[in-house]
Amino acid sequence: MRRRLDSGGSTPTGGGGDSGPAIEGAKVIDPASMDSAKGNVTFCTGKDTTGSKTAGVKAFNAANPDMNVKMTEFPESADEQRNQFVQRQEAKSSECDVFYSDVIWTAEFAVQKWLYDMTPYVESRTDEFIPSTFDTATYQDKVWGVPHKTNAGFLYYRTDQVDTPPATWQDVYKQAAATNGIAYQGAAYEGLTVDFLELAFAAGGKVLSDDGAKAEINSPENVKALKFMVGGIKSGISYGQTDDFSYNIVDKDGKPLDPSVDEFTPGAVHVHDLHATMLNQLGVDHKKLTYRYQGRDFRLTDVHGHVVKDLIK
Repeated sequence: MRRRLDSGGSTPTGGGGDSGPAIEGAKVIDPASMDSAKGNVTFCTGKDTTGSKTAGVKAFNAANPDMNVKMTEFPESADEQRNQFVQRQEAKSSECDVFYSDVIWTAEFAVQKWLYDMTPYVESRTDEFIPSTFDTATYQDKVWGVPHKTNAGFLYYRTDQVDTPPATWQDVYKQAAATNGIAYQGAAYEGLTVDFLELAFAAGGKVLSDDGAKAEINSPENVKALKFMVGGIKSGISYGQTDDFSYNIVDKDGKPLDPSVDEFTPGAVHVHDLHATMLNQLGVDHKKLTYRYQGRDFRLTDVHGHVVKDLIK
C-alpha cells in the first residue's frame, strides 16, 4: 500500500521503488477515490509531545464513522523518524498509510517512489494553504505531500537584562556576551544545521546555486557565518594555571589540584577536556563519537574528557 505524505505534516507513502534522479512510474492520487471511503488507516508520526495529533485523529474518527485512523508514534528525534520510515519502506511494509514527514525528505522519498503524486488533490485546495508551504512538498514540478504547518525562527530574550531587542546577529552575540550568553541547539542534529543556516542566509549565503546544480556550502558568505558562529567561544583568555615548572596543575593559591575523573574540576584542563569542548561547539558529543579498532570502540578523547563550560559564552 502506498502512503501519503504531509510535509511539515503528512505524506501518503508507497512500498518501495527504483531510485534515480528522475521520477517515472510513481502512482498518482485519484481524488475521486476518497469519496465514500471506508476502512482502517494507519497514521505514522513522530512522538506526539503536544497531544495535538492525538486530538486530530480523535476528531477525524468522530466525523468519519466509516473510517478508523490509528496513530503509530515514532521517536521524537527527526533522524530516528526517518530511519524507522525508511526501514519500513525498504522492507516493503504497508504499515504506514499516511506519514508525517519532514520537509527535507520530499525529494529523497519521491525519487524512491514511496509517495503518491498528490498534485491532483492539492490543486483544488491551494487557496487553503500558505503558498510557500507547497515549495517544501514539491519536486520535479509535482506535489508529493499536503502541508500541515509552517515554521518560523524566534529569538527569546530576557527583558530584565536586555533593554533594546537586537536588530542584527552581531547585536545578538554582543548583548549575549555582556549578559548570560546565548542558548541554542548545538548538538549534532538538524537543529544545529538550522541555526547555522539562519546565520548563513542572513549573510547572503546559499546551500545550492540558483539552478540547483552546484553546491555552494563553501562560499565566502557561509564560511564567514560559520566563523562568526564559532566565535561564541571565548577567545584571548588564560584559563587555569600550573606551577613554576608548568608541570602540575595548581589552584589560584598555587596549591596542587587533583582533577576528578568523574566530573570536571574547575581550573584544571586536560588536553582531552579541550578536545571535548571543541567537539561540543561543533555539535558533537565526544562520548558518542567512536570508531572501532581491534575490537574496541575508541573515542577521540579516549576514556577521559569533560566539556569546559567556563570557556563557552
